[in-house]
Amino acid sequence: MKNNVRKLSYLVLILVFLFTLMPSFAKAQEPVQTASEFYYTGGVQAWTVPQSGTYRLETWGAQGGRSSFWDMLEGGKGGYSSADFQLTSGQTLYIFVGGKGEDGQDSSMRNYIGGWNGGGNSIADPGCNSGGAGGGASDIRIGGLSLNNRIIIAGGGGGSGGDLGGAGGGANQIGGSSGSATGGTLIEGGTGSYQGSLGQGGGGPEYANGNTNWHAGGGGGGYYGGGAGRDTSSSGGAGGSGFVNTNFASNIHGESGIQFGNGMARITPLNTQQVDLTKIIVSERSVSLPLGGETQLNVTAYYSDGSTKNITSLATFKSSNSSILNVNSTGLINAVGIGTADITITYKEKISTGTTKMISSRIKGTVY
Repeated sequence: MKNNVRKLSYLVLILVFLFTLMPSFAKAQEPVQTASEFYYTGGVQAWTVPQSGTYRLETWGAQGGRSSFWDMLEGGKGGYSSADFQLTSGQTLYIFVGGKGEDGQDSSMRNYIGGWNGGGNSIADPGCNSGGAGGGASDIRIGGLSLNNRIIIAGGGGGSGGDLGGAGGGANQIGGSSGSATGGTLIEGGTGSYQGSLGQGGGGPEYANGNTNWHAGGGGGGYYGGGAGRDTSSSGGAGGSGFVNTNFASNIHGESGIQFGNGMARITPLNTQQVDLTKIIVSERSVSLPLGGETQLNVTAYYSDGSTKNITSLATFKSSNSSILNVNSTGLINAVGIGTADITITYKEKISTGTTKMISSRIKGTVY
């Protein structure tokens, strides 16, 4: 009797232990919702949407460069933009992370270069001082790489001169002014010795021309760039404007002048769907070819969110009799002998449970 009780007690303890582990097992099978962060590289970065759903996009513009004049004032800080967007599995987003504007140096014989993605060059006093260059904007684009494809932008800060550089604007905010230079707006570039334009802060040519006795900061990049500082007053450059496309976004938030150094971007999934392979469809249900004829098969995968994908190059093809119908790895069928044969098409893909799903389809072939 005692032995039976002891065995029953052990069994209960084991069941309790397994029960406590069940939530952990279930949790392990859930998709991990992690943010993707993007830092300055000086080039375009691409990201493909893994699952349809709501995503939060955030961008931070880059800071403008420091002036070499007087107190070596810091450049204007970059803005911040945040908004939620509905994205579809397979979409490609292009991320442009702005670079910090170059710092001005004493005894400069050139204008310093604006930060990548729209920062304006500084304006130098040859042989003496130089303003800081404007910081580049940070933005995310959908549907292409042009400025018109931008859906969210954080403005870059203006480079400093005898004044602090203007702050970069956040979501749909104008850039900050500096001295007589004005920030970029949502309809035009900021004014100054060189005016800002769509996506570009105002700034001087790459090398000083020797005709100015003053120095000034370059404008920050943005939806519209900020104006460059007035070289007759050594003012700083103005900040670029921020932007969010309100036709597609919700929960829009922006702040001006918060980012030091280079810019940054972040994409965070908020509410995504599990998208799994449901079926494959082959372009032909059967084939009938004359001897020596050929035809190309195309295979499409269908997913639980209604999306589709051409998987012809990823599928495998096999003939039941290659002396009648020969099929290569790309799905091209050649009729090489009289008779009938089947072609089997197979595709496999990892799904949300972590397992691999395999689907096969078979078509009949006749050669006459």
